[in-house]
Amino acid sequence: MTIKTTFLILLAILTFSGSVTANDNPLKPFRAQYIVEHDDDIIAHTNISLNKTSDNHWLYQSTSEPTGWVATMMGITVTEQSDWIWFDGVKVLTYRYDRSGKEKHVYLTFDWQQMKVTNNINGDPWQMEIPDTTQDKLSINLALMAHLAQSETDASFPVADGGKLKTYDYKVLGKESIDTSLGNISTLKVSRNKRGRKDKQATLWLAPDLGYLMVRMEKPDKDGEMAVLKIQSLN
Repeated sequence: MTIKTTFLILLAILTFSGSVTANDNPLKPFRAQYIVEHDDDIIAHTNISLNKTSDNHWLYQSTSEPTGWVATMMGITVTEQSDWIWFDGVKVLTYRYDRSGKEKHVYLTFDWQQMKVTNNINGDPWQMEIPDTTQDKLSINLALMAHLAQSETDASFPVADGGKLKTYDYKVLGKESIDTSLGNISTLKVSRNKRGRKDKQATLWLAPDLGYLMVRMEKPDKDGEMAVLKIQSLN
C-alpha cells in the first residue's frame, strides 16, 4: 500500500469520525532557532519548524549545522523531517534523515494498515512490525508536547530508531523558571531515558505557555561532558 493510499484512508476516517478530528490537535505551527553549546563553545546552530501543509497534514523539520572548529574539522550537516497527520495523536507517514560529510541517508515509511514500518538505510530496505503509537526519533518531540498539553504526567513512547524498536521514557521532575534568550520562562522539567541505555539520558525544559515547546535540553556525551541545546528565537 502506498503512502498516498494510506494517507487518503486515514483522512477519510478523520472526516467521518465524530470523536477524532483535526481540532483535537493541540500542536501549532512554529519556527524556533537554537544553539548547541559544549564546554562553553557554540558548536552548532539548529533550526526546527512545524508547518501545516494541508488539511490535517503536517511537516516537522530540523536542520543542524556545525559552527566554529566543529565546522572546520567535520563539516557535517544533518537534516530530518517527519511528515504526519493527527489521528488521536501524531501519526507519522514518513521520516527522512540526511547527513552530509560522512554521508548517511535514512527513509522510513509507516504502513498503519499493516502495522509495519519500512526502513530504507542507504538504499537497503527492510521491514519490522510496530505498535500503534510508534514515533520516529524526530516526531517523538511532538508526541511528548501533545501528551503534556493533555496531562502533565510521565509518558513512554515506542520509537523506530536505528533499525530497531526502542522505548523512550519521560519522567516529569517538576516546574522550574529558567532564563533564556526569550526572557525568564516558566517550564516543566522532564527527564528522558532510552530504555536500557543509561548513556542516552537527557534533561528537557518545556514551556507550557509555548505549547510545551522545548527551550533547553542537557545531554551528557560519552565522556560525561554536557552538551546543551538553548533556544534563541521563536516565531
